[in-house]
Amino acid sequence: MSKKKNGANIPIASKKIGCRLWKSGKALKTTAGVSVITLGSIALALAVNANAASPTVKSAFPPPPSDTTVNWENDKPLYYEIDQTGKEHPKPQLLLGDKTTPAWCLGLGVPLPNNSIPAQQSKKNEILNKLTDEQIAVLNNVQYLGRKAGDLEGYAEAQHATYKLLDEAGDSVNQTKDVIVKDNTLLHDANKIKTGADNLIKEAKKMRELPSFNNQTIQIIQGVPKKITNTKGVLGNFPYVKVNIDGVKQVISGNDLTITADATSKLGVQKKAITFVNKDGGISPSDLPYTLYSTDGDDTGTLSQTVTATQDPSTATATVNINVIGLGEFTLSKSSTNDAFSKAMMDGAEFTAYTTSDDKPVKLSDGQDGYPITVTHGTSADKTNLVLKMGKDGLVGAKNLDKLKKYYAKETKAPAGFALNAKKIPITFDKDSKFNADDSNYQDNVSVQDIPTGSVSGTKVDADTKTTTPQGIGNLKNVTYGAFWEDGTPMKWSDGLTDETENSTENLPITLTAGTKVNDTNVEFKVDDKSNFGFQNIPLVKNKTRFYLQETATSPGYSLFTKKIWVDLSETNHVNVDTNDFDESGIKAEDKAAAIQIIFDKAQDVNGSLPGMNGAGFEGQPIDGNKEKTVKVTSGPGTDANGFQVNGLTVFDGKANIAAGNANPDGLAVANWKFVEINPPKGTVAINPFTLKSAIKSDKNGHPVSYHFVFTDDVTHQTIMESDVDASKLVDNNIALKVNLGTMVDKAKLPTIKTKAHSADGDQIIQIKEVSKTTRMYDDATFINVEKGDQIFSYLHRIVTDKDGKITDKIVKTLNFVADDETVKTQKHRFETTADTTKDLDIPEGATVTYVFTEDDFDGNSNPKTDEPKAKHDDLKDQDQTLTVEKEKPTTPSSSTPPSTPEKSSKPIYNIIIPNTGAKVAGYLTALGVMLLGAVSFITYKWFKKSKKEDEGSVK
Repeated sequence: MSKKKNGANIPIASKKIGCRLWKSGKALKTTAGVSVITLGSIALALAVNANAASPTVKSAFPPPPSDTTVNWENDKPLYYEIDQTGKEHPKPQLLLGDKTTPAWCLGLGVPLPNNSIPAQQSKKNEILNKLTDEQIAVLNNVQYLGRKAGDLEGYAEAQHATYKLLDEAGDSVNQTKDVIVKDNTLLHDANKIKTGADNLIKEAKKMRELPSFNNQTIQIIQGVPKKITNTKGVLGNFPYVKVNIDGVKQVISGNDLTITADATSKLGVQKKAITFVNKDGGISPSDLPYTLYSTDGDDTGTLSQTVTATQDPSTATATVNINVIGLGEFTLSKSSTNDAFSKAMMDGAEFTAYTTSDDKPVKLSDGQDGYPITVTHGTSADKTNLVLKMGKDGLVGAKNLDKLKKYYAKETKAPAGFALNAKKIPITFDKDSKFNADDSNYQDNVSVQDIPTGSVSGTKVDADTKTTTPQGIGNLKNVTYGAFWEDGTPMKWSDGLTDETENSTENLPITLTAGTKVNDTNVEFKVDDKSNFGFQNIPLVKNKTRFYLQETATSPGYSLFTKKIWVDLSETNHVNVDTNDFDESGIKAEDKAAAIQIIFDKAQDVNGSLPGMNGAGFEGQPIDGNKEKTVKVTSGPGTDANGFQVNGLTVFDGKANIAAGNANPDGLAVANWKFVEINPPKGTVAINPFTLKSAIKSDKNGHPVSYHFVFTDDVTHQTIMESDVDASKLVDNNIALKVNLGTMVDKAKLPTIKTKAHSADGDQIIQIKEVSKTTRMYDDATFINVEKGDQIFSYLHRIVTDKDGKITDKIVKTLNFVADDETVKTQKHRFETTADTTKDLDIPEGATVTYVFTEDDFDGNSNPKTDEPKAKHDDLKDQDQTLTVEKEKPTTPSSSTPPSTPEKSSKPIYNIIIPNTGAKVAGYLTALGVMLLGAVSFITYKWFKKSKKEDEGSVK
């Protein structure tokens, strides 16, 4: 077939034309590529939802072979077509010689020769010649969709749809009337073929449907996104978009197209500003069908069967035109020629806007479609032209001017007391203009302004607190500053502005607004009682907008700060309505408060040695009007002045001061302080408190001359240290005193322990009823100087003393306890335990058993296995620590009655024996009684031993 160029279609890539060979009047088929189609003289590059990228050509399927046969198998029909006469036509699948590429018959009922005959290309076939480009495009899309389905059903549906489309176009000899399937067909659902064919036709036509905004002209305001909705719902079929206008961007979301034109876009109507294409590499309708085969017949196709094969869908193209409108807005401000006038005095001035190209006034009716010229500042003073009257805000302005044009404003009526200013004030809009999203206008702000005067105001503040509240015993009075021009020369009071306007002789010398003059020539002043300062009428001419303030004298308790405080009174500063000056207000002139740093070593006297002690707590307490907060520090390890590591280092510095909630990061404020040891190390007595007294000497002008510091022991009243510091040393340095007070020594204090042992009934005797394997015993300890965290151990000793006085000591229980807050508060603790006292029945005759408590007190950080306790209570003869057990003598049975065997549950009987501890005995036995008792006891003992063996374990 022949390929035509069509200038109305959208290009995808370069055209690729295969070679045609003509033999015997017939054209052999060659693969044709995609045509380049131009729009005007510019080739377009398309990208998926992009604005600039140029894609490569992509085809849906490989191209059909250049010279091949058409293959089919008549004995394998997919289904049967029924024509208008009722005749059945078997429809097998047609494949080209590669046995892969499907081909479709165009003529219903036209037989094909056998499939060994080479396929030949015909010129435009008679059937296709009768179809429009749109009909051919839909036909191509049906076959493309059938090939895309990739199965036999898809092929059959596309074949049936092909016949239906030709019938619809009135371009067929035999018309399809129905579809049937039989036992010999490969497909078995005729309704599915028919329904599928109808759906293919609908989808193929949908692929040709263009968005609802195709070829419409959309009005766009520069800088304002414009959203257009495609009501047909087909925008998703056009992923390849090309924006043809600079400064215009598009974004597609679903079926919404949003177009934005920036400040650089061309104004006015732009034809085909955006192009949409459905397929990258698609072919135009005029070049369809993509491949056409005619077998064994002439070029008309009437004497032979005609088949088609397709590679890509047909190309559908849509365009959008835009009309870009640019809006401009100007605001003109007018300010005074000197500090005698405020913006409010500009009320009544009138300005007229003109078009620069012809110097004609802008008319109120010159606005653009839907956007009339509107006043934004001031009021309209004319019914026809854009004349603006200024109000008390000193502003006039208007919006919705044509951004493409240039304008100027000129004062046409001066306010009362001012000469008319005939200067033209240009108004232009360009790509750098600020965009006002509220009214969709690009802005140009212009002003009319003469040389102003300036003023300065500020406050002297503490550099740490940023307030006028001083630290310690200092104050912020009488601080003095001087003003200097940028080159270092002093500013003079006579340097004020001289109004050189014609016929004016008014002079405006520099004057103070807050503070007191110090010098009649140069601008030098003291702050007032509220620490404020200020002066006005500073001439801002010949680039003299920069100057600086510098402190020349400070106040008591503060260092002199010589850093330059720069002031820039350019026209960007705000106007002070009180002085009608451009004003640098709110200056914070800062001074650092003088600070004290104190260091000393905390130590303990150990046999004449003074080892440093860590963990001692100290407070620096404000006294005598000192409003600072109490500062707390703890002695610890550190480095001394010689670089050696030491213990017990105690430092009152800026870090401690800040931690206390005070402001000075460099040390304690110069004031009166009392220093107290509030937490002496365990086992020590606190040092004597001592006091620091600070005094400031000032001159007649209230400026500091010197500082006097005295440290005094509060108990002995001895002077620890005294020092004088010259105020001249506190220039850009606020450390007034840095002192090492040497070594502070604590005295040791040791804890003590006293105890009282008792049994369950409260006495120190283990009664018979108390004898068991778990006899309860108690020891009530009373302490002095026991501290929280101390490890207190109580040991229960069992001491057996035989008849010869030999003592056997064994610890049967060890109890431990860590002193808590309650123990420290009460200095008491009860130790409670149990012991097996039944074994005490077996002791030999004449032996005694006692239980004795002893205690050790270890520091909380000590190791009880290796370290010595800091307190002991270990006297084994101390009767307050002792519990005593003694047997009771059994009753002797009568001689006529032999002793009976004890019941299994019988228990030995104990009597109370009070040891030789100073306790009183109610009566004394006679010597004879003792002898008789001994004899009876021996017999009873023998009997009891025998009974015990028989009833072992009955005692509890």
